[in-house]
Amino acid sequence: MKVSQNTAVAATKLILQKKFPEVDTSELVDGAINISLKNTGGPSGGLIFALGLTELLTPADLLQGRKIAASGTITAAGKVGPIGGITEKIIAAKRVGATVLFAARENCEDLPTDVSGISVIAVSTLEEALEYLQRPAESSARGVIGCTNLSA
Repeated sequence: MKVSQNTAVAATKLILQKKFPEVDTSELVDGAINISLKNTGGPSGGLIFALGLTELLTPADLLQGRKIAASGTITAAGKVGPIGGITEKIIAAKRVGATVLFAARENCEDLPTDVSGISVIAVSTLEEALEYLQRPAESSARGVIGCTNLSA
């Protein structure tokens, strides 16, 4: 999990420098942030760590009142990679009240064809996830968005 956190920090620093150049990233280095979550481990938290850090460090209101979830590995360059157990993660996100779940586009073939009660947004990069969050919040959109194999 430590590697996932450090990679998320690197991806966050890169996206902040690109999208929010007014944010001082000079102290955002490996080990600068320690995320401690009970019963959580592995690389699949990379995307949500990077999204959380970006929300925390920017003046923008990225969440716009939405409760989001995300699962995906992340590279230092911000590329989102697939994870296992995506169906179970959709169920868990719905149970805790998330209205949006970001997942790796590479997980499209693993997604159920019928998803209700939550918007599942398939992304390839951290930047794509941020671009989605910067749009006005849509409370009525549900199902899978961004997977061509599901006609979404």
